[in-house]
Amino acid sequence: MVAVDIRNDGQVVELLQEVLEDAESLDQVVSIRSFADVGLLTRDAGLVVRMENGAEFQITVQRSMRAIDAASCMECGRDLGSRLELVAHLVEDHEMEPEDAQEAVA
Repeated sequence: MVAVDIRNDGQVVELLQEVLEDAESLDQVVSIRSFADVGLLTRDAGLVVRMENGAEFQITVQRSMRAIDAASCMECGRDLGSRLELVAHLVEDHEMEPEDAQEAVA
């Protein structure tokens, strides 16, 4: 596994998926797929884990705190030079209202 600077929930989902797929003790797991891959209608990031016995588990990932440098986009993980650039990026690229973008960056 490659070291990654985790910036958003999608990256956490990818990391968890790799860890679960690499775990040899999980021989009862039939599949591990992201919410997006299974077409789950949600904006949340997460995984659906299906077991051999038919049980299914959904693991939702939500960021509870931003990175200390806070100049990376919480939506797409793009690194930006400053908080001001981050606000502009959220408004332009993610169609967020300016007030909401400023609050999200605060």
